[in-house]
Amino acid sequence: MKKTLDWKKYLDTAAQAVAEGIVMLKNDNNALPLNKNEIVSVFGRIQLHYYKSGTGSGGMVNVSKVIDIIEGLTEAGIHLNTELLEEYRKWDAENPFELGEGWGGEPWSQKEMPLSNEIVANASKNSNTAIVIIGRTAGEEQDARLEAGSYLLTETEKDMLKKVREHFSKVVILLNVGGLIDMSFVDEYSPDSVLYVWQGGMTGGTGTAAVLTGQASPSGKLPDTIAYTVEDYPSSSCFGDNERNFYREDIYVGYRWFETFAKEKVRYPFGFGLSYTTFDIKALSVTGTNELTFKFTVKNTGSFSGKEVVQLYVDKPQGKLGQPLRQLCGYSKTKELKPGETDELSITINMSDIASYDDSGAASQSDCWVLEAGDYVFYAGSDVRSAEAVHTETLAATIIVKQCVQAMAPVLPFKRIKASVYNGKLIQTEEETPISKIDEAKRRTDALPAEIPQTGDNDIKLADVCSGKNTIDEFIAQLSDTDLASIIRGEGMGSPRVTPGTASAFGGVTDSLQSFGIPAACCDDGPSGMRLDCGTKAFSLPNGTMIASTFNQELITELFAYMGLEMAVNKVECLLGPGMNIHRHPLNGRNFEYFSEDPFLTGTMAAAELQGLHSLGVTGTIKHFCCNNQETNRHYTDQVVSGRALREIYLKGFEIAVKQGNADSIMTTYGPVNGLWTAGNFDLNTTILREDWGFTGFTMTDWWANVSVRGSAPSRDLYAPMAAAQNDVYMVCSDCSTNDSGINKALASGALTRAELQRNAKNILSFIMKSNAMKRILGTADEVTIINRDDNETFSDEDVIFYDLSDELKIDLKGVTSVKGQVYSFALNVLQPGFYDITITASSNQSEVAQIPLTLFLMGTPCGTFTWNGTGGKPVSFSSNVPLFSRFTAARFYFAQNGLDLESIEFRLTKPINSFDTAFIPEEK
Repeated sequence: MKKTLDWKKYLDTAAQAVAEGIVMLKNDNNALPLNKNEIVSVFGRIQLHYYKSGTGSGGMVNVSKVIDIIEGLTEAGIHLNTELLEEYRKWDAENPFELGEGWGGEPWSQKEMPLSNEIVANASKNSNTAIVIIGRTAGEEQDARLEAGSYLLTETEKDMLKKVREHFSKVVILLNVGGLIDMSFVDEYSPDSVLYVWQGGMTGGTGTAAVLTGQASPSGKLPDTIAYTVEDYPSSSCFGDNERNFYREDIYVGYRWFETFAKEKVRYPFGFGLSYTTFDIKALSVTGTNELTFKFTVKNTGSFSGKEVVQLYVDKPQGKLGQPLRQLCGYSKTKELKPGETDELSITINMSDIASYDDSGAASQSDCWVLEAGDYVFYAGSDVRSAEAVHTETLAATIIVKQCVQAMAPVLPFKRIKASVYNGKLIQTEEETPISKIDEAKRRTDALPAEIPQTGDNDIKLADVCSGKNTIDEFIAQLSDTDLASIIRGEGMGSPRVTPGTASAFGGVTDSLQSFGIPAACCDDGPSGMRLDCGTKAFSLPNGTMIASTFNQELITELFAYMGLEMAVNKVECLLGPGMNIHRHPLNGRNFEYFSEDPFLTGTMAAAELQGLHSLGVTGTIKHFCCNNQETNRHYTDQVVSGRALREIYLKGFEIAVKQGNADSIMTTYGPVNGLWTAGNFDLNTTILREDWGFTGFTMTDWWANVSVRGSAPSRDLYAPMAAAQNDVYMVCSDCSTNDSGINKALASGALTRAELQRNAKNILSFIMKSNAMKRILGTADEVTIINRDDNETFSDEDVIFYDLSDELKIDLKGVTSVKGQVYSFALNVLQPGFYDITITASSNQSEVAQIPLTLFLMGTPCGTFTWNGTGGKPVSFSSNVPLFSRFTAARFYFAQNGLDLESIEFRLTKPINSFDTAFIPEEK
């Protein structure tokens, strides 16, 4: 079937998501929307360097163009103070944006331009309104810090706010950030308007300008609670440890804590967000018993058009377990309402979906979902704090909704917070957390599948299974132990078997496997768009936090349907996202990639994304399963969590994505939960995921993840416990046809059975048979054409040249000339991993004072910026030492200016590493 990806509609839909995701926290003095007849002064260097996303795998999307905020304002008809803008451009040229070097090496903020009173005073002579843009990035490998330039403002930023406030009658602050930052500046400098504009991808400036100019009224809602200080968050005392974090706050995460125990510590409540207009929400009716349907009317009572979100919360009886006073259980967003217009919304919830997990047996039986007897009071409104009671559902007796088994319970004792009623008042108490009583090894052996007798090659191809000619078991019976040991590994990064520059190939990763008609399927980094390290341009989406702030599932499904079309064009089967971990603490460096502090909002937003992708035959790999709630020492720090908190908070979003979004691909984390690394956790990957939730897809590790067995040190060479846990694919290996990493030894000892490997193979193949990779073999894949794209740039396999690199290599680059904003790409087949000296030689006929920067990227990570002056046409060389740890390494030069004629790049090995598959993970801190 022929399908069309309309790039303009893609851009427009993404810009709409930006506009609907912006959260306006304050708007006094009629500061917004902007008056198009006025000149507006914009302060802050980030006006020239809009943060489209965070760093690392969640944001490394190569784009043709990012529309920043000042460009968006100009296109929207706003007159900017050009004299001030030129001041910033001049200073910015003298103080280049710092990219940082290496993975996770980009600084969280940039040096800000100091402002004199004269500059600010002169700017105020031309305009009454000032916009101040504060920027922060975020990403993998390092958390935000409670220091200036990270969570806190710098002294230069404070001075900027102080001077702008003194000279301008209207001050608007825009926070171009990945997550929450300290908001005490609201008290100190009294800005008129404050908006979280988050990180909006390549159309961020367009969507932001739409809100600032009134083309769209802000309708975003906070996906997190904003407290007065970072110490107010209940996890603050047990976050960031290098060895172990005890989740003592238990289920009382975010607003569940604040609304129950600490209302006075909230600056802005969960779900809060202002509009240019006002709304009246009224409850009409509630029908049903086990399934309740709430109907509401929402009337626009103001003078601007806009949208509103109705949020539904439940206050459950305290019973024996103890409960937070509010729990989000439903939400719905109106269409755009004109002044005086009314919309009718309905929200349906199943009582079983608001059950509590009893991990102690206090309310009924241990390890079951339970609805305790008593009153369930439902509240509706535009945020958690203003929601009013609309219905009470009373249960006369306690109901066991579902009996489960103990799984993933902590093995270390600790006390957790509990809400208790004392003398008629709800108070904070503590209780001992139930610890594990199960025999994990016995649970796994009791669940061993039956072996499929091996037959050897019977000339059955995977297409024969797709057609119904043969069964999947008959196909798998042909696979040798070597084939089985290979299919549980992914090849990458940058495998030549799939789209250049992507994260991995899986399935047909050896010639033997491909001889059976198994295609190599492709997965690629997300969740903010495709990371194509060869330099191919792709679409950069708004970050996860902004997407959650829209509270608009329908819009997000539409946006990700466009993403699905783009994936089909690039022959990518799995986008590695959405990221679904809970915002347990505001300093988590990867919060930008994730949605919210609330599991219901997290799960429903993930389901919306998946529904969009699935409509085009591609999918998202939901991650990181589970409890990746800090970046500090993430490969080793143990997250110690109760069974109840796991089920209600940290696993609930994943469960919703599986059951409502039909998730069919999942990625585990790097680190351990309750003492066992998730990559080899049978209870996580089998007991909970498959046996409890009914998941039928395939799972994978994170890239170069550690695996462990209980009580033993973790290693990246332990494929056997991963396979036995029914985590199906180890990501990634440099060559899947060699080094079985102990599989044969495990088979011989009985630590792993052939039947378990066959089960992994069945999971992988069942997924692949439904994929576009298989449809391309069968000739039934959709043909997707892109229209209305100015930068219609794609790469084929032939476009990227591979060079073999052993110890030394010199690549002739004569004929390659720098073009500002363009890239030159090539790839290395690294035969010997290690550290290499690189020497880049180039010449220029520009003037002696010309500055012509070239940045070298390896696997999407900047490894150095080298700046030539005019050389009189003579070759000049620059050198550096870089790590080359990936077998297939995508390399590219980014040219910041014209006028550089490249001569060559040379590589010379200085420090070899024994193996590709032992080079990536840092040592335990």
